[in-house]
Amino acid sequence: MNTANHYHQPDLLESILSKLKELGLDQKPITRQHLAAMDEFHLQGSAVSEELAGRLDLTSDSTVLDVGCGIGGPCRMLADDFGCTVTGIDYTEEYVRAARALTQIVRLTDKVEFQQANALQLPFEDETFGVVWTQHAQMNIADKAKFYSEIQRVLQPGGKFVYYDIFGTNEGEVYYPVPWAEVPENSHLIIHESVAGYFPDEYYQLEYSKDHTPNATDFLSGVLEKIRSGEAPQLGLNLLMRESTGKKLGNLLRCLREGKVEVYAGVYLKK
Repeated sequence: MNTANHYHQPDLLESILSKLKELGLDQKPITRQHLAAMDEFHLQGSAVSEELAGRLDLTSDSTVLDVGCGIGGPCRMLADDFGCTVTGIDYTEEYVRAARALTQIVRLTDKVEFQQANALQLPFEDETFGVVWTQHAQMNIADKAKFYSEIQRVLQPGGKFVYYDIFGTNEGEVYYPVPWAEVPENSHLIIHESVAGYFPDEYYQLEYSKDHTPNATDFLSGVLEKIRSGEAPQLGLNLLMRESTGKKLGNLLRCLREGKVEVYAGVYLKK
């Protein structure tokens, strides 16, 4: 199974709209908060997105690119909370279709747009964006050098690259399936220390780095407990992973607890 097939859900948008109707939310103005448990498809959810955004000095003049935007939750948060202009790209057609529709529903289309695109061939001119943002995207990309070079190409001097990602360790093989891969062939984890090699000190300054592994582990443990107890949000990650939700999240939690993966965030300034 390739990456495109892993995330393929031709009726994703229809499933979301059906759930909104089932919950009675189609009869009232829908806000980002109604979607938050579902549209932030990464560990620690919206809280970590807001924490990272607070480190970027964003204003209404800021231009942001989210590489691997999923269904667009962080894009909408950045536009709504900071007034900046945001572009999201994702390789999965269904995610982009859902992202556009949900952005229209919460009335943010004047600030946010989405494109289906390959992260290794970003469809933008050099130095287009003041911020490039990515969360839980690089794990599916084997060519890390090309991935990071494309990010650097479209980032303006004085701009910032922010990442929040899952990284591998030397503690053995990951248990599959996990949220980003059914099988090892589609998972391309690197150790966190290797990221610095793509951002030489001559051109980039590391402004922030944090090990989020303990917080991410606690967060995921809480999510699984709610799933087991029947208290998980109905408009949640189950709509993105469906019947495999519990197994994938359970394997990821086991990997976190056994030290097979780690979660780090960082911010680089382009000199």
